[in-house]
Amino acid sequence: MTMSPSPAPPSRARRWLSRLGLVLGGLVVGVIAAELLARLIEPHGAADILFNAPGNAPDGLYVTDKELLHRPNPGLNVTVRSLGYEVPIRVNSLGLRGAEPGPETATPRWLIQGDSFTFAAQVREEDTATARLATALGWETFNGGADAWGTFQAAPLFRRLAEPLGLDGMVIVFFLGNDLFDNERYPMERQRHANRPDGNPMVGGFTHPVVRFFTRRSYLLGQWRVQSALREFAREGSPERGRWKGELRLFTQEGQGELGGKLRATETAILAAKRATEERGAKLVVAIAPPAFVVEEDRLAPTFGLVGLDPAKAELDGPERQVKALLDRLGVASCSLTTPLRAAAKAGEDPYFQYDGHWTAAGHAVVATTLASCLDPSR
Repeated sequence: MTMSPSPAPPSRARRWLSRLGLVLGGLVVGVIAAELLARLIEPHGAADILFNAPGNAPDGLYVTDKELLHRPNPGLNVTVRSLGYEVPIRVNSLGLRGAEPGPETATPRWLIQGDSFTFAAQVREEDTATARLATALGWETFNGGADAWGTFQAAPLFRRLAEPLGLDGMVIVFFLGNDLFDNERYPMERQRHANRPDGNPMVGGFTHPVVRFFTRRSYLLGQWRVQSALREFAREGSPERGRWKGELRLFTQEGQGELGGKLRATETAILAAKRATEERGAKLVVAIAPPAFVVEEDRLAPTFGLVGLDPAKAELDGPERQVKALLDRLGVASCSLTTPLRAAAKAGEDPYFQYDGHWTAAGHAVVATTLASCLDPSR
Protein backbone atom coordinates (compact mmCIF):
# COMPACT_ATOMS: atom_id res chain seq x y z
CA MET A 1 0.00 0.00 0.00
CA THR A 2 1.42 3.35 -1.06
CA MET A 3 1.42 6.12 1.60
CA SER A 4 0.86 9.74 0.45
CA PRO A 5 3.50 12.19 1.64
CA SER A 6 2.65 14.31 4.70
CA PRO A 7 2.09 18.02 4.02
CA ALA A 8 5.08 20.21 4.76
CA PRO A 9 4.81 22.15 8.02
CA PRO A 10 4.01 25.85 7.54
CA SER A 11 7.00 28.14 7.39
CA ARG A 12 7.84 30.40 10.33
CA ALA A 13 6.73 33.46 8.33
CA ARG A 14 3.34 31.94 7.62
CA ARG A 15 2.90 31.03 11.29
CA TRP A 16 3.68 34.63 12.32
CA LEU A 17 1.30 36.00 9.71
CA SER A 18 -1.43 33.69 10.94
CA ARG A 19 -0.87 34.79 14.52
CA LEU A 20 -0.81 38.44 13.48
CA GLY A 21 -4.11 37.96 11.65
CA LEU A 22 -5.65 36.45 14.77
CA VAL A 23 -4.39 39.35 16.89
CA LEU A 24 -5.66 41.98 14.45
CA GLY A 25 -8.97 40.19 14.10
CA GLY A 26 -9.29 40.10 17.88
CA LEU A 27 -8.53 43.81 18.08
CA VAL A 28 -11.17 44.62 15.46
CA VAL A 29 -13.77 42.50 17.25
CA GLY A 30 -12.77 44.14 20.56
CA VAL A 31 -13.11 47.66 19.17
CA ILE A 32 -16.51 46.85 17.65
CA ALA A 33 -17.66 45.37 20.96
CA ALA A 34 -16.38 48.46 22.82
CA GLU A 35 -18.18 50.75 20.36
CA LEU A 36 -21.45 48.88 20.85
CA LEU A 37 -21.00 49.05 24.62
CA ALA A 38 -20.26 52.80 24.44
CA ARG A 39 -23.57 53.28 22.63
CA LEU A 40 -25.39 51.54 25.48
CA ILE A 41 -23.68 53.37 28.33
CA GLU A 42 -25.44 56.52 29.51
CA PRO A 43 -23.11 59.47 28.86
CA HIS A 44 -22.07 61.97 31.52
CA GLY A 45 -24.94 64.28 32.48
CA ALA A 46 -23.03 67.27 31.10
CA ALA A 47 -21.88 65.55 27.91
CA ASP A 48 -23.51 68.31 25.86
CA ILE A 49 -20.91 70.74 27.27
CA LEU A 50 -17.97 68.34 27.41
CA PHE A 51 -18.27 66.83 23.94
CA ASN A 52 -18.38 70.20 22.13
CA ALA A 53 -20.48 69.08 19.16
CA PRO A 54 -20.17 72.46 17.34
CA GLY A 55 -16.53 71.52 16.74
CA ASN A 56 -17.81 68.96 14.23
CA ALA A 57 -19.31 71.64 11.96
CA PRO A 58 -17.94 71.50 8.41
CA ASP A 59 -15.61 74.23 7.18
CA GLY A 60 -17.24 76.86 5.02
CA LEU A 61 -20.67 76.60 6.67
CA TYR A 62 -20.36 80.32 7.49
CA VAL A 63 -18.80 83.32 5.77
CA THR A 64 -17.52 86.56 7.26
CA ASP A 65 -19.84 89.55 7.65
CA LYS A 66 -18.78 92.86 9.23
CA GLU A 67 -22.20 93.66 10.67
CA LEU A 68 -23.46 90.19 11.57
CA LEU A 69 -19.92 88.90 12.37
CA HIS A 70 -20.70 85.86 10.19
CA ARG A 71 -23.64 84.41 8.31
CA PRO A 72 -24.61 81.11 6.66
CA ASN A 73 -22.82 80.63 3.35
CA PRO A 74 -25.28 81.43 0.51
CA GLY A 75 -25.80 78.56 -1.90
CA LEU A 76 -24.08 75.99 0.32
CA ASN A 77 -25.19 72.34 0.31
CA VAL A 78 -23.43 70.21 2.91
CA THR A 79 -24.02 67.40 5.39
CA VAL A 80 -23.50 68.03 9.10
CA ARG A 81 -22.56 64.94 11.13
CA SER A 82 -22.10 64.38 14.85
CA LEU A 83 -23.16 61.81 17.44
CA GLY A 84 -26.89 61.27 17.10
CA TYR A 85 -27.51 62.90 13.74
CA GLU A 86 -26.48 63.20 10.08
CA VAL A 87 -28.30 66.10 8.47
CA PRO A 88 -28.27 67.68 4.98
CA ILE A 89 -28.08 71.47 5.12
CA ARG A 90 -28.91 73.84 2.30
CA VAL A 91 -28.55 77.62 2.45
CA ASN A 92 -30.41 79.80 -0.04
CA SER A 93 -29.11 82.88 -1.85
CA LEU A 94 -30.23 85.13 1.01
CA GLY A 95 -28.12 83.23 3.53
CA LEU A 96 -31.09 81.51 5.18
CA ARG A 97 -31.36 77.80 5.80
CA GLY A 98 -33.91 76.36 3.43
CA ALA A 99 -35.23 76.69 -0.09
CA GLU A 100 -35.27 79.81 -2.20
CA PRO A 101 -38.28 81.98 -1.28
CA GLY A 102 -41.15 82.05 -3.71
CA PRO A 103 -43.04 85.15 -4.86
CA GLU A 104 -44.77 87.15 -2.16
CA THR A 105 -48.46 86.37 -1.55
CA ALA A 106 -51.10 87.40 0.98
CA THR A 107 -49.80 84.71 3.37
CA PRO A 108 -48.10 86.20 6.47
CA ARG A 109 -44.31 86.03 6.33
CA TRP A 110 -42.19 85.86 9.49
CA LEU A 111 -38.46 85.72 10.09
CA ILE A 112 -37.30 83.42 12.91
CA GLN A 113 -33.98 84.83 14.18
CA GLY A 114 -31.65 83.27 16.71
CA ASP A 115 -28.52 81.25 17.27
CA SER A 116 -27.73 77.57 16.69
CA PHE A 117 -31.05 76.53 18.24
CA THR A 118 -32.80 78.32 15.38
CA PHE A 119 -30.41 77.26 12.60
CA ALA A 120 -30.82 73.71 13.98
CA ALA A 121 -28.09 71.82 12.15
CA GLN A 122 -28.98 68.79 14.31
CA VAL A 123 -32.32 68.06 12.61
CA ARG A 124 -33.64 67.92 9.08
CA GLU A 125 -35.05 71.08 7.58
CA GLU A 126 -38.66 69.88 7.79
CA ASP A 127 -38.21 69.01 11.48
CA THR A 128 -37.03 72.46 12.58
CA ALA A 129 -39.27 74.67 14.69
CA THR A 130 -39.21 77.19 11.82
CA ALA A 131 -40.66 74.71 9.31
CA ARG A 132 -43.10 73.18 11.79
CA LEU A 133 -44.38 76.62 12.74
CA ALA A 134 -45.19 77.36 9.11
CA THR A 135 -47.18 74.15 8.89
CA ALA A 136 -49.02 74.81 12.14
CA LEU A 137 -50.09 78.36 11.24
CA GLY A 138 -50.26 78.19 7.45
CA TRP A 139 -47.73 81.03 7.30
CA GLU A 140 -44.40 81.36 5.53
CA THR A 141 -41.44 81.30 7.92
CA PHE A 142 -37.76 81.84 7.21
CA ASN A 143 -34.88 80.40 9.20
CA GLY A 144 -32.65 83.33 10.17
CA GLY A 145 -30.43 81.48 12.62
CA ALA A 146 -26.67 80.99 12.86
CA ASP A 147 -24.32 79.42 15.38
CA ALA A 148 -22.98 81.88 17.98
CA TRP A 149 -25.33 84.72 17.07
CA GLY A 150 -26.89 86.82 19.79
CA THR A 151 -29.65 89.45 19.66
CA PHE A 152 -27.66 92.25 18.02
CA GLN A 153 -27.91 90.43 14.68
CA ALA A 154 -31.72 90.64 14.73
CA ALA A 155 -32.16 94.29 13.67
CA PRO A 156 -29.70 94.36 10.75
CA LEU A 157 -30.87 90.96 9.52
CA PHE A 158 -34.51 92.08 9.57
CA ARG A 159 -33.67 95.28 7.70
CA ARG A 160 -31.80 93.33 5.02
CA LEU A 161 -34.65 90.91 4.45
CA ALA A 162 -37.79 92.93 5.18
CA GLU A 163 -38.22 94.29 1.66
CA PRO A 164 -37.01 91.28 -0.37
CA LEU A 165 -39.21 88.90 1.60
CA GLY A 166 -42.11 91.18 2.48
CA LEU A 167 -41.81 90.39 6.18
CA ASP A 168 -44.77 90.86 8.53
CA GLY A 169 -42.98 89.99 11.75
CA MET A 170 -39.98 88.50 13.49
CA VAL A 171 -39.52 86.00 16.29
CA ILE A 172 -36.24 86.29 18.19
CA VAL A 173 -35.32 82.99 19.86
CA PHE A 174 -33.42 84.20 22.93
CA PHE A 175 -31.25 81.41 24.36
CA LEU A 176 -30.76 81.94 28.09
CA GLY A 177 -27.63 79.81 28.11
CA ASN A 178 -25.33 82.34 26.45
CA ASP A 179 -27.16 85.14 24.60
CA LEU A 180 -26.60 87.55 27.49
CA PHE A 181 -22.86 87.02 27.12
CA ASP A 182 -22.94 87.08 23.31
CA ASN A 183 -24.75 90.43 23.45
CA GLU A 184 -22.15 91.84 25.84
CA ARG A 185 -19.33 90.77 23.53
CA TYR A 186 -20.93 91.92 20.27
CA PRO A 187 -19.62 95.54 20.16
CA MET A 188 -16.07 94.37 20.85
CA GLU A 189 -16.34 91.52 18.32
CA ARG A 190 -17.72 93.84 15.65
CA GLN A 191 -14.85 96.25 16.18
CA ARG A 192 -12.33 93.41 16.13
CA HIS A 193 -13.62 92.16 12.78
CA ALA A 194 -14.21 95.58 11.20
CA ASN A 195 -11.37 95.21 8.71
CA ARG A 196 -12.22 91.71 7.55
CA PRO A 197 -13.54 91.41 3.98
CA ASP A 198 -17.12 90.20 3.75
CA GLY A 199 -17.99 86.81 2.28
CA ASN A 200 -14.85 84.83 3.09
CA PRO A 201 -15.56 81.19 4.08
CA MET A 202 -14.69 80.50 7.71
CA VAL A 203 -12.57 77.47 8.57
CA GLY A 204 -11.59 75.99 11.91
CA GLY A 205 -8.25 74.65 13.04
CA PHE A 206 -6.77 71.63 11.31
CA THR A 207 -8.03 68.24 12.40
CA HIS A 208 -6.70 65.06 10.81
CA PRO A 209 -9.36 63.67 8.43
CA VAL A 210 -9.31 60.25 10.14
CA VAL A 211 -9.83 61.83 13.57
CA ARG A 212 -12.60 64.04 12.20
CA PHE A 213 -14.31 61.03 10.58
CA PHE A 214 -14.45 59.01 13.80
CA THR A 215 -15.21 61.98 16.06
CA ARG A 216 -18.41 62.51 14.11
CA ARG A 217 -19.47 58.86 14.27
CA SER A 218 -17.87 56.93 17.14
CA TYR A 219 -19.54 56.88 20.55
CA LEU A 220 -16.45 55.20 21.94
CA LEU A 221 -14.36 58.19 20.86
CA GLY A 222 -17.14 60.43 22.14
CA GLN A 223 -16.91 58.89 25.61
CA TRP A 224 -13.13 59.33 25.53
CA ARG A 225 -13.54 62.97 24.46
CA VAL A 226 -15.95 63.60 27.35
CA GLN A 227 -13.54 62.06 29.87
CA SER A 228 -10.66 64.15 28.50
CA ALA A 229 -12.74 67.31 28.85
CA LEU A 230 -13.65 66.32 32.41
CA ARG A 231 -9.96 66.26 33.29
CA GLU A 232 -9.52 69.69 31.73
CA PHE A 233 -12.46 71.11 33.71
CA ALA A 234 -10.97 69.70 36.91
CA ARG A 235 -7.76 71.66 36.34
CA GLU A 236 -7.54 74.94 38.27
CA GLY A 237 -7.09 77.85 35.92
CA SER A 238 -8.77 76.06 33.02
CA PRO A 239 -10.14 78.69 30.56
CA GLU A 240 -13.09 76.46 29.71
CA ARG A 241 -13.95 76.01 33.38
CA GLY A 242 -13.79 79.77 33.93
CA ARG A 243 -15.97 80.58 30.94
CA TRP A 244 -18.64 78.08 31.80
CA LYS A 245 -18.66 79.04 35.47
CA GLY A 246 -19.41 82.63 34.48
CA GLU A 247 -22.36 81.55 32.34
CA LEU A 248 -23.73 79.02 34.83
CA ARG A 249 -23.49 81.40 37.80
CA LEU A 250 -26.44 83.33 36.39
CA PHE A 251 -28.58 80.31 37.24
CA THR A 252 -27.66 80.40 40.94
CA GLN A 253 -29.00 82.44 43.84
CA GLU A 254 -25.69 84.31 44.11
CA GLY A 255 -25.67 85.11 40.42
CA GLN A 256 -29.02 86.90 40.35
CA GLY A 257 -27.39 90.20 41.22
CA GLU A 258 -25.16 89.95 38.14
CA LEU A 259 -28.09 89.75 35.74
CA GLY A 260 -28.88 93.46 35.88
CA GLY A 261 -25.50 94.35 34.42
CA LYS A 262 -25.70 91.58 31.82
CA LEU A 263 -29.10 92.80 30.65
CA ARG A 264 -27.92 96.26 29.61
CA ALA A 265 -26.44 95.11 26.31
CA THR A 266 -29.46 92.89 25.66
CA GLU A 267 -31.79 95.86 26.25
CA THR A 268 -29.91 97.83 23.59
CA ALA A 269 -30.19 94.91 21.15
CA ILE A 270 -33.91 94.38 21.81
CA LEU A 271 -34.65 98.09 21.35
CA ALA A 272 -32.81 98.03 18.03
CA ALA A 273 -34.92 95.06 16.89
CA LYS A 274 -38.08 96.80 18.08
CA ARG A 275 -37.25 99.92 16.06
CA ALA A 276 -36.46 97.85 12.97
CA THR A 277 -39.81 96.05 13.07
CA GLU A 278 -41.80 99.18 13.95
CA GLU A 279 -40.31 101.04 10.98
CA ARG A 280 -42.03 98.52 8.75
CA GLY A 281 -45.18 98.15 10.84
CA ALA A 282 -44.19 94.55 11.58
CA LYS A 283 -44.62 92.60 14.81
CA LEU A 284 -41.91 91.40 17.19
CA VAL A 285 -42.05 88.46 19.60
CA VAL A 286 -39.19 87.13 21.74
CA ALA A 287 -39.24 83.40 22.51
CA ILE A 288 -37.29 82.66 25.70
CA ALA A 289 -35.40 79.36 25.33
CA PRO A 290 -33.81 77.52 28.30
CA PRO A 291 -30.66 75.34 28.26
CA ALA A 292 -30.98 71.58 28.75
CA PHE A 293 -30.02 71.55 32.45
CA VAL A 294 -32.93 73.90 33.24
CA VAL A 295 -35.39 71.51 31.60
CA GLU A 296 -34.03 68.04 32.38
CA GLU A 297 -33.49 67.65 36.13
CA ASP A 298 -30.87 64.90 35.86
CA ARG A 299 -28.50 67.25 33.99
CA LEU A 300 -28.36 69.92 36.70
CA ALA A 301 -25.99 68.35 39.24
CA PRO A 302 -23.46 67.08 36.65
CA THR A 303 -23.48 70.43 34.86
CA PHE A 304 -22.99 72.51 38.01
CA GLY A 305 -20.43 69.99 39.24
CA LEU A 306 -18.18 70.76 36.27
CA VAL A 307 -17.40 74.21 37.69
CA GLY A 308 -17.89 73.63 41.42
CA LEU A 309 -21.33 75.22 41.77
CA ASP A 310 -23.79 73.86 44.34
CA PRO A 311 -26.98 72.60 42.63
CA ALA A 312 -28.85 73.13 45.92
CA LYS A 313 -28.34 76.87 45.36
CA ALA A 314 -29.66 76.87 41.82
CA GLU A 315 -32.13 79.53 40.76
CA LEU A 316 -33.01 78.03 37.39
CA ASP A 317 -35.88 80.36 36.50
CA GLY A 318 -34.10 83.53 37.64
CA PRO A 319 -32.65 84.52 34.23
CA GLU A 320 -35.99 83.98 32.48
CA ARG A 321 -37.85 86.10 35.07
CA GLN A 322 -35.46 89.00 34.57
CA VAL A 323 -35.48 88.75 30.77
CA LYS A 324 -39.28 88.59 30.83
CA ALA A 325 -39.41 91.67 33.09
CA LEU A 326 -37.15 93.54 30.66
CA LEU A 327 -39.34 92.64 27.69
CA ASP A 328 -42.47 93.70 29.56
CA ARG A 329 -40.88 97.05 30.41
CA LEU A 330 -39.91 97.57 26.75
CA GLY A 331 -43.39 96.63 25.54
CA VAL A 332 -42.16 93.58 23.60
CA ALA A 333 -44.28 90.42 23.50
CA SER A 334 -42.65 87.26 24.86
CA CYS A 335 -43.23 83.53 24.71
CA SER A 336 -41.77 81.15 27.30
CA LEU A 337 -40.62 77.74 26.06
CA THR A 338 -39.55 76.41 29.47
CA THR A 339 -42.76 74.92 30.84
CA PRO A 340 -43.73 72.96 27.68
CA LEU A 341 -40.17 71.65 27.27
CA ARG A 342 -40.16 70.51 30.91
CA ALA A 343 -43.48 68.76 30.38
CA ALA A 344 -42.06 66.98 27.32
CA ALA A 345 -38.98 65.88 29.28
CA LYS A 346 -41.11 64.50 32.12
CA ALA A 347 -43.16 62.61 29.54
CA GLY A 348 -39.95 60.94 28.31
CA GLU A 349 -39.79 62.73 24.95
CA ASP A 350 -36.05 63.69 25.16
CA PRO A 351 -36.29 67.26 23.83
CA TYR A 352 -32.47 67.71 23.89
CA PHE A 353 -29.68 65.62 22.38
CA GLN A 354 -27.38 63.96 24.92
CA TYR A 355 -24.03 64.80 23.33
CA ASP A 356 -25.14 68.04 21.76
CA GLY A 357 -27.51 70.00 24.01
CA HIS A 358 -29.64 71.33 21.14
CA TRP A 359 -33.24 70.38 20.50
CA THR A 360 -34.08 67.04 18.99
CA ALA A 361 -36.89 66.75 16.45
CA ALA A 362 -39.21 66.16 19.42
CA GLY A 363 -37.94 69.35 21.06
CA HIS A 364 -38.50 71.35 17.89
CA ALA A 365 -42.06 70.02 17.71
CA VAL A 366 -42.73 71.31 21.25
CA VAL A 367 -41.19 74.69 20.44
CA ALA A 368 -43.23 75.06 17.24
CA THR A 369 -46.50 74.18 19.00
CA THR A 370 -45.76 76.67 21.77
CA LEU A 371 -44.79 79.44 19.35
CA ALA A 372 -47.93 78.83 17.29
CA SER A 373 -50.05 79.32 20.41
CA CYS A 374 -48.19 82.51 21.31
CA LEU A 375 -48.43 83.99 17.80
CA ASP A 376 -52.04 82.98 17.28
CA PRO A 377 -53.81 82.66 20.67
CA SER A 378 -57.07 81.78 18.91
CA ARG A 379 -55.71 78.35 17.98
